[in-house]
Amino acid sequence: MQQTELAIDALRDDIALTMLAMLLIAALTIYLVVAQFTRPLKRLTVVADKFAAGQFGETIEISSLDEVGQLSRSFNQMTQVIVRNLEGEIEKSNRLFERVKEAIQQLSSGANEMMAISTQQASGATEQSSAVQQATTTSEEIAITAKQVADNALRVETLAEQTSSVSLNGTVATENAIDGMNQLKHQVQAIATAMLQLGENSQKIGGIVDIIDEISDQTNLLSLNAAIEAAGAGEAGKRFSIVANEVKRLAERTADATTQIKELIEQIQKATNATIMLTEDGTKGVDQASNLVTNVAEELARITQMVHDTASAASEIKLSTQQQTTACEQMSETIFEVRDVATQVATGAQETERATNELLQLAESLRDLMETDIQDKGKVAAVGGAQVMQRILEQAIDSGRFRIEDLFDEDYQPIPHTDPQKYHTRYDTFLDKMIQDIEDAYLKDDHVVFAALVDRNGYLPTHNSKYTQPLTGDRAKDVLANRTKRIFNDPVGIRAAQNEEEILTQVYNRDTGEKMWDISAPVYVKGRHWGGFRIGYSMD
Repeated sequence: MQQTELAIDALRDDIALTMLAMLLIAALTIYLVVAQFTRPLKRLTVVADKFAAGQFGETIEISSLDEVGQLSRSFNQMTQVIVRNLEGEIEKSNRLFERVKEAIQQLSSGANEMMAISTQQASGATEQSSAVQQATTTSEEIAITAKQVADNALRVETLAEQTSSVSLNGTVATENAIDGMNQLKHQVQAIATAMLQLGENSQKIGGIVDIIDEISDQTNLLSLNAAIEAAGAGEAGKRFSIVANEVKRLAERTADATTQIKELIEQIQKATNATIMLTEDGTKGVDQASNLVTNVAEELARITQMVHDTASAASEIKLSTQQQTTACEQMSETIFEVRDVATQVATGAQETERATNELLQLAESLRDLMETDIQDKGKVAAVGGAQVMQRILEQAIDSGRFRIEDLFDEDYQPIPHTDPQKYHTRYDTFLDKMIQDIEDAYLKDDHVVFAALVDRNGYLPTHNSKYTQPLTGDRAKDVLANRTKRIFNDPVGIRAAQNEEEILTQVYNRDTGEKMWDISAPVYVKGRHWGGFRIGYSMD
């Protein structure tokens, strides 16, 4: 029993070892078989991932005719059909998009022009309405003023007629004054003549008085001689003496009278001379007054003519103002009609402006829809591109292409003689070979301007091939045609590089003059934020 038990134990151990060996061989066989079968499936998975990421040019190599080979062949055919259909749809979509874009631009441009025209028209209509209102007010004021002028002209005409009548009366009075002055002149001249004759007569009287005075003297002498003779005659000469005394007394009285007469004559002569002088002055004054009256008559005649002319002018003014009043009333009516038309034009311009605003809103809505479509497409593309870049970087680290420390190294090495300055890193050469074709695939969309991977500092190791042209030394050309291996740390670039949210959309003007959307998604490597994948869409 012991030997049997020992034999059984030995047999059990042999069976166990044999079974273990068989299990190991079976496991190895199964692993090899499964690996043989799953290798094409892994390739199929990788190609499917690339296809999902937008790399539609990848195909699966068919190495067998089994089910996996048939699956691979069917997958290749399916991807080719999908790619052809997708390319056709993309081409149609791009053509439709371009047409819609052109239509929106034309609609927006036309709407803007209509808006400007309607705004200008509305402004002009408003100004015209205001001007018409002012013209209406002005015409009304002109009509009122014209009526006032007509009334004043009528008053002027009445006053002119009254003035003409008064001036005629003045002319008659002046003519009467001239006649009176002429008569006064003749009378003064007659008085002067009479006074001259009076002077001459007084002089003659003076001569006669002188003769009388001489006769008185002689008579007095004779009476003296008679008295002497009477005294010599005695008694007989007394009576003669009395006569002689009487004669003497008479002579004395005659002498006194003569003296008085001489004095009176002298006074008369003086008064006559003074009167003659005054008469001459009066004659001169009458002449001057006559001349003044004549001048007054002439001026009155001129005034009468001017008053007549004023009356005629006032009459013409009255007629003109009446016509002007009629014209102003007609103009006011016309302006009212123009105002009504201007109001209708302003109303039409406002309606046109509202319609134009609606067109602009429609164009903006269409543009927003297109922009929303582009942004949605861009977000999906940016996220997909970030995932592809993440997988490529992690696979490169896993395969030993470079270390993760190399990928996160910030020791950028300047490339000599480059303007703008370019830099090398420990991984940029590898990325030039691995990701440029993937980045270029995004440029098949006509709206995509660039698609590029950047690190967290904005360093762009590998740009699209269209922006990796040989350097020419001409900075203006190189800035546009050779943008690879540069650091884009402008505000938009640094936000896209350091963004850790799912997606970031920015609008900016590129340094090449293009207005763009920048849509970016973060790229993580081994759980650490490394940078971002940026896609630029044109907004023009």
